[in-house]
Amino acid sequence: MTPFIKVLIFLGIGSALGYFSAHWIIAGDVGPLTIRNSGWTLWSKAGLHDADPYTKAHFALRGELPLSGFEEMTFKASADEAGVELNTGCRYLLSSPPVPSRAWSLTASRPTGEPFTVASRRTSFSRDNIVRLRNGNFRVEVSATASPGNWLPISVDDANFILTLSMFNPDREIIEDPARAKLPVIKQINCR
Repeated sequence: MTPFIKVLIFLGIGSALGYFSAHWIIAGDVGPLTIRNSGWTLWSKAGLHDADPYTKAHFALRGELPLSGFEEMTFKASADEAGVELNTGCRYLLSSPPVPSRAWSLTASRPTGEPFTVASRRTSFSRDNIVRLRNGNFRVEVSATASPGNWLPISVDDANFILTLSMFNPDREIIEDPARAKLPVIKQINCR
């Protein structure tokens, strides 16, 4: 094998490793760039002027423009409390204490961020339209079939999905230590 071929092979392997390792980090699966909190993930430098290149690439690839952490914090979940990926073929119950922010929204969407097209036209819950328990806590059922109470519909196509909890003007304690925030617990009820 000639030295030229060896160099080409070396460059090809190096480029492939570099590409896939960067993609893995940009996806948010590893490293100190994200904060994990009971199944929810937050990009710690989202919207900050000193954000690292991986954080910038993560949001650029998705076409998102995050606000600073003082204005908005977006937590995303792609798995339930047991670590099983969220799937539209299952029913889930979210149980949550009051969300510690001035305003918030909870949505279900495809992993690409594309909203579900459902007959009920409900795509999210917010502080203003959720029915709470007497103590201020709330529960939301996420499923393809209707249920009484706070029901967030998803499609019936048996595919993975994500939940997004956006907090607007979060409380100071959350800004200082997002890993300790009390976020909704996602529990699988059953699957088809």
